[in-house]
Amino acid sequence: MTDSLLRPIKQKVMKVIAAVAKEQKIQFMFDRNDQILVLLYGDPKYDYTNFVIDRLKRGGSSK
Repeated sequence: MTDSLLRPIKQKVMKVIAAVAKEQKIQFMFDRNDQILVLLYGDPKYDYTNFVIDRLKRGGSSK
């Protein structure tokens, strides 16, 4: 129940974070506290997920 109440707020905040990041030409935006560092926004052009997946499928070479 709590998640269903917070979901619209989280979505709104994430949209505003993405908009501010794009307007200010910020490639990465983090939420930092004493214990963890969380990526809130990353410019999609820096998303290398598919390269990693492709390399893993080819045998996981690290070079």
